[in-house]
Amino acid sequence: MPKTDTETLLDKLCRSAFLSLWTYANPYRNERISNSKIICKEICDALVIFGNHILIFSDKNCSFSDSGDINLDWNRWYRKAVYKSANQLIGAKNWIKKNPSRVFIDQTCQRRIPINIPDEDKCIFHLILIAHGSNERCKQYFGNTGIGSLMLMSNSGLDKNDLSLQKTTIPFTIVNPIMRNEHIHILDSITLDVVLKYLDTVKDFIDYLSIKENLLRNKSIVVSGEEDLLAFYLRSVDTQGKHYFDIPEGSDLFIIDEGFWEKFLISKQYKSYKSANKVSYFWDSLIERLIYFIKSGIELSPTPTDISEYEIVVRYMAKESRFFRRVLSNVLLDMIRTTPKDYKRAFLIKPSNHGDSYYVFLLLPHLQNMSEEKYQNARRNLLYMSCMVARYLNEDALEIVGIATETGNSTNRSEDAVYIDFHEWTEKKNEDAKNWYENLGILNTNTKISKINDFEFPYDM
Repeated sequence: MPKTDTETLLDKLCRSAFLSLWTYANPYRNERISNSKIICKEICDALVIFGNHILIFSDKNCSFSDSGDINLDWNRWYRKAVYKSANQLIGAKNWIKKNPSRVFIDQTCQRRIPINIPDEDKCIFHLILIAHGSNERCKQYFGNTGIGSLMLMSNSGLDKNDLSLQKTTIPFTIVNPIMRNEHIHILDSITLDVVLKYLDTVKDFIDYLSIKENLLRNKSIVVSGEEDLLAFYLRSVDTQGKHYFDIPEGSDLFIIDEGFWEKFLISKQYKSYKSANKVSYFWDSLIERLIYFIKSGIELSPTPTDISEYEIVVRYMAKESRFFRRVLSNVLLDMIRTTPKDYKRAFLIKPSNHGDSYYVFLLLPHLQNMSEEKYQNARRNLLYMSCMVARYLNEDALEIVGIATETGNSTNRSEDAVYIDFHEWTEKKNEDAKNWYENLGILNTNTKISKINDFEFPYDM
C-alpha cells in the first residue's frame, strides 16, 4: 500500500531525528485467520526501536467538515483523528509486547525487523499520535491568531483509568491525554514539524516526552499549544544541564500563554544555539556512515550475521543529545584539523555527569608500506587497548565508546568504532591495561584528557 504524503513526511522526520537503523515505516504483523490462511496487517505508521525505548507513531489525516456547528464538526473530526487513532496506538503497543518476534518490515511478512525488541518487562513505550486536518479551522476559530495548533489541558485530579480521550467538549483542545492509563502524545501538522526538528535526537525527544508525561499527570495546566509547552521546557535548565518545567510548587493551576515559541525563535539564544549546533550533524553523518558499513558487511557475509552485536556500538553513539553531539564533533574535528599527518594522537573525554559514557578518540597515521588490511587490524587493536587503559585510569568508567580514524585530511577516510561494557573488570584485565599504559605508553604520551564543560546555549536564556 503506497504511503500518504503525511506518512512520507513522518518517515522523513523520524529518519532525520532517530536515524535509519532504528526507524521503520509501516511495519507489519502476521495474523492467522484460519488453519490455512495467514494475513499481514500494518501495525502502525512508524516504529522506532532504540534500546529499551519503543516509539509508536500513528498518522491520521482527516478532513474537518463545515456544517455551521463548530462543536459538531470538532467532535466528528476528533473521533476520527484522535480517539480512533489512540485506540490503534494502544492496540499496536499490546501486539508488540506480546509478539516481539512477529514484527516485519515488509507487507508479505517475510523480513523480520532486524533490531531486537526487549522483553516485555523491559520495554518503555511512547505513543505519539499525529492528527492532521484541524489547523486552518483552528486559526479561524481563534480569529486568525497563532499558528493553529491544538490547545492542551490537564487535570491533576484525573482518575488514571478514566477514558478521558473519549469525549471532549472544548473545540481545538485536548483534555487529559490519557486513555486506559496510557499517555498519548498528540501532535498536529504544525507541532510535529516543530517538535521533531528541534528535538532531533532520540535522547532529546524521549527526555521531553517523559518529563511532559510526569507534568500532565501531576499538575493542572492549560497550554495554548505544544510549541509553547516546548519553549517553556527549553527555557529552564537545572544544575546538571537538564531541561525541566519550572512550575512553582503548590500551584493549583498553571497557564502557559500563547507566544512563548515565537519569542524563543527570535531570541539571540536560539539563533546562537542553532549556529553552534551546525557542527553537531557531523556526528549524525558519522553514525550513518558506520551504519552503512555495518549493513554492507552483513549483506556480504557468507554466513548469517546478527546485527545486534554491531548495533550496540552505534546506538551508544546515537544516545547522545544534540548538545553533546556538538561537543564530540568539535573535539574530533579539531583533532583531525590540528594533528600532523605523521602523528599518532589520542583524546580521552570524561563525562560531565556520573554514569554517562567515556569516549576515546584515536588518530593513527597510515604508513605507506603497510597494507590496508594490516593497518585496519593495527588500528582496531590499538583502539581496543586504548579503551582498556582508559578504564584502568578511571574506575568509574563503566562504559566506553572508542572511535578511530586516519591522521590528516584524507579523502578516503575510514573509521572504526567500539563499545565496551566494563561493569565486570577482572584482575587479568587490570594487569593487561596497566602493562599497556606503563610499557607501551598507550594513553600516556601525546594524549589529551579532558572533562568537557560547555553550555547548551551560548547565551543565557
